[in-house]
Amino acid sequence: MGHCCSWPGNRSRRTNSSPIFASLSGGRDLPKPPATAPSPFGLADPDLGRAWLTEAGFTDIDHRSVTGTFELGTDADDAFAFAGRLSVVQGLISDLDTDAKAAALAALHHATREHETEDGVVFRSATWFITARRP
Repeated sequence: MGHCCSWPGNRSRRTNSSPIFASLSGGRDLPKPPATAPSPFGLADPDLGRAWLTEAGFTDIDHRSVTGTFELGTDADDAFAFAGRLSVVQGLISDLDTDAKAAALAALHHATREHETEDGVVFRSATWFITARRP
């Protein structure tokens, strides 16, 4: 079995360290996803993930940190249009009032412009690559 899981080592990093999440915070402390929630962050804690997989009968469990980049779009406008349609973005701004929502989206657009390169809009990324064997 192989699985990739967001943000190795510290599931709370999602809250404001990512330029995308920071831009959408609207001055709020964003909620941390529950450690046991089914989400991209659900296996981010290696000890918890190992326990779950062991309980499910898996062996030879390994968490390997992988870092790299991801391209969000071909240019800032393309990346902003794509990101604006993501359910996580819509969810993070859904409870903001009109002015705060506009400010958060403007900050997101600014973040895409700050990460625009000749190769597109590029952000740093990290994940766990988790492997396990079921005998």
